[in-house]
Amino acid sequence: MASLADGFENCVVERPLAPLVTARVGGAARYFFAPECADELRGVLESCRREGIPWFILGGGSNVLPPDGVLEGAVIATHRLQGFAWSGDRVRAEAGVPLAKLLRGAVSRGLAGLEVATGIPGTIGGAVFGNAGTRLGAIGDVLARVRVLDPEGRDRWLDRDSVAPRYRATSLAGHVILEAELQLTCGDSEALKRRVDEYLEYRRVTQPAGAGMLGCFFKNPEGASGASAAGALIDRAGLKGEPCGGAVVSNRHANFLVKRGDARASDFHRLARHVQRVVEERFGVRLATEVHLWGATSEGDSQLAATPDFMRDTARS
Repeated sequence: MASLADGFENCVVERPLAPLVTARVGGAARYFFAPECADELRGVLESCRREGIPWFILGGGSNVLPPDGVLEGAVIATHRLQGFAWSGDRVRAEAGVPLAKLLRGAVSRGLAGLEVATGIPGTIGGAVFGNAGTRLGAIGDVLARVRVLDPEGRDRWLDRDSVAPRYRATSLAGHVILEAELQLTCGDSEALKRRVDEYLEYRRVTQPAGAGMLGCFFKNPEGASGASAAGALIDRAGLKGEPCGGAVVSNRHANFLVKRGDARASDFHRLARHVQRVVEERFGVRLATEVHLWGATSEGDSQLAATPDFMRDTARS
């Protein structure tokens, strides 16, 4: 695997990952890249595929949990892919553009639709990949098309129907998002600002905030809402405030696992498995993770993960 580092001047070996993810836990990436353009990203991916090296795409780091120790593979960060342009009621943005920046631009232009991203700390690439959203809707509601590198390395544009956005999922496994184009609608700037401010206040009151936490850890069960949503089930199981090492179930919203003290990634894993087990025993519902568990190779971690193979198509926010 040494040939990967030898082939790229900007490759960082054993780059610590904790400062780059919102949970502030995890070890180091064996290889770390931050490409400045799509061609550079493509070159790294081609080398990874040729050498048989697992790769992981890192956006805003709000929905990924790297393992303790060294992650054997290449982490490719998108934060330098920052180009975007407005054209009428559409915006094209490269994968690393923060959602918050696009939302501010839309509101100032009186364009509606991106309020669905209010309070989401990730990037447009991660949001599109996982169809991120809030109680206001999901990013797939305004997606027009997306430019990707497909599993064969081809640079392609896919329309919304090909992406098939659904609850916290798309058909983009194995693809790497380069940029996305969103279709918005005309609205009133002041009314949009009020709506965004109201929802930010709702999130402030109902959800934990700050470093040392991820987004919602578990997906809601299919068709669930209210008392059957993931957070409500965890709360009804009496797990608010439940600790495991340096990780704890939030007292404010039970679908958030937060860091306290010197937490390790393994603390989050063990706490999440405990939550899954208790909820399944109480309600007969197996919660699937919304957070992506990088390097989940143990039997317990593979059972915890919503999808067992996170090695070659893990993106995200």
